[in-house]
Amino acid sequence: MTPTTIPPSTKKPYTINVLVDWGKAFVDPNGSFYCGTTDHQKQRAKEVIQTADLILYLSDVHTTTSSEFIVNGGLYPAHNLIQKDQYDLSAVGVEAGKTVSPQLTDTLYDLIKNKRSGLIVPRHVFFQDYNGEQNPKPAFSLEDVEETFGAKRLDEQEFLDGKIDYVINAKHHFDGTRTNPYAWLGHIRRSTPVKIVPARTVLSLEIPSLHGGI
Repeated sequence: MTPTTIPPSTKKPYTINVLVDWGKAFVDPNGSFYCGTTDHQKQRAKEVIQTADLILYLSDVHTTTSSEFIVNGGLYPAHNLIQKDQYDLSAVGVEAGKTVSPQLTDTLYDLIKNKRSGLIVPRHVFFQDYNGEQNPKPAFSLEDVEETFGAKRLDEQEFLDGKIDYVINAKHHFDGTRTNPYAWLGHIRRSTPVKIVPARTVLSLEIPSLHGGI
């Protein structure tokens, strides 16, 4: 029997580039929680994501009542507020002229603003101010987050069909990668979780991650 020669795969690798905390509040000099990101670093990030088939942006999103903020007894300056809370910033200790926006810095946003996009908000992000209440209320609505990022909720079928180029994943924790993000939710974590894109769509891929914040 003659051995069969299997030709090398000609399928183009699928590249996903991940941006973590490249919002204006973190990486712009007038950001409320500016972390020192330089123009050169922004340009380098732009060069990298231009090679991507899909860009994934992980970003904090908060309200003025966030327990993270110094004015509420937390550790950090106010940052990444939903659009409807981006007013009267002196009440959360933000100086005049500072931005608290979680939207991508302009250098990167100009590159993706016309791409086909979708928004994911894991369920626990809505309950980030949970403090043991029996009947907690979400801190904000999905529509609030859509308004903040100028993107609609992700259509799963469009994503699986390869019709999405840019995904915003709102998060609560700084790292955005915790394996059990629901642990702190107590009794409400047992409710039906948010529907997310199946993990099979990103398995076995090399995913470069560019971190713009801390």
